This record gives sequence, C-alpha cells and structure tokens, in this order.
Amino acid sequence: MDQTIAAADERLSSAFRMLAYSLDETSGVIDCVTVRDPRGRYLFAWHRNPRHLLFYLRLPALQAKSTLRQKALHRHPGQVNRNAGGETTITLNSEGDAEALLEWLLPTLPLP
Repeated sequence: MDQTIAAADERLSSAFRMLAYSLDETSGVIDCVTVRDPRGRYLFAWHRNPRHLLFYLRLPALQAKSTLRQKALHRHPGQVNRNAGGETTITLNSEGDAEALLEWLLPTLPLP
C-alpha cells in the first residue's frame, strides 16, 4: 500500500476509535474495515487498495442523516459514486482526502 494511503487508513482508524466506534478488519481479495457506532449500526466502511481507499457511506448512515450524500458530493467533487446497493462511495487518494472527509463527517456524529 502506498505510504500516503497507509497514512489515510491510519487517520480514519484513529478518528473512529476516538469516538468509541468499533472497527473490524477483514482481509482477502479486498482488505476492508467496517465501522459500527456504539449502538451497533454498520454505518461506514472502507476498502484498502494499493493506491486509494474506497470509503462507503452505508445505507443505515444515509437513512439516519439524509444530507450525507450531498455533503460528500460537495466536498469531494469527482470522487463520489453510488453503488448498486444504493450506498455512496468516496474515493480517497491521499491523507488530505481522508482529512477532508473527517472534517465534514465527524461533526455529524453521532447519527440520530
């Protein structure tokens, strides 16, 4: 994994742990981190790729706070997509992208 992507991965992990969110890691074809809030809701995830992280705003998060997708589109132009399951994905190409994500996402937490 690229050094800046490793730093982005660590920054995301650290931020969610400081909020007492639980992180679970899986490895295989795609390395993944899943994020659950203290209520046990599976709200976020990211896939580790060699040159980027693919961050997911999962349906429970999008349903709890309907403005999350709009904020992502505004803050990460050209990096946001919707997958077949209706989740919003954000491609993070650097530690700076991870910081930008945390800058707008963390103030929305905890989600209702």
